[in-house]
Amino acid sequence: MKYLPLVVLMSLLGTGLGGCAAGPHFTGASTPPTDRALVYIFRKRTAVGSAGMFNVYANNKLIVKIKSGGYFIYTAEPGDLVLSHETAFGPLMIVQAGIDRAVDTKGKSLAQLHIEANHVYYVEWKLGGLFKGPTMIQSDESVALPIIRNCSLLQPAQ
Repeated sequence: MKYLPLVVLMSLLGTGLGGCAAGPHFTGASTPPTDRALVYIFRKRTAVGSAGMFNVYANNKLIVKIKSGGYFIYTAEPGDLVLSHETAFGPLMIVQAGIDRAVDTKGKSLAQLHIEANHVYYVEWKLGGLFKGPTMIQSDESVALPIIRNCSLLQPAQ
């Protein structure tokens, strides 16, 4: 019982500070334009790290603030696409910023794809373990779609 206030506080930090995505739910993969490709960037809904948001960049341009349980559809030109990140917000932002420096991931490429027109790509954003930093992993449609179905659409970064 003496740890109950701590458990409640940790629960609030993990899920109640607006870190979870709240947009429309996924209804199905879109058809890509004939001259471009679609890249679904998604983050599985989990309690661990859910209050944190991370800026995701495509070729050094900010495209979305990824949240737990969120997905974003990026329309990409054919050619090379480099995805990178930086910590945007969260109660553990200072800790994550330290991890970014310790493992030198801030602004670094987390995923590199060669984009072809009229294709759909799936990239999962994952929070790494202690002192590992986040990663982005290209995923197969069969793995990605069941996760994205439980996600909400995120708005583009402004």
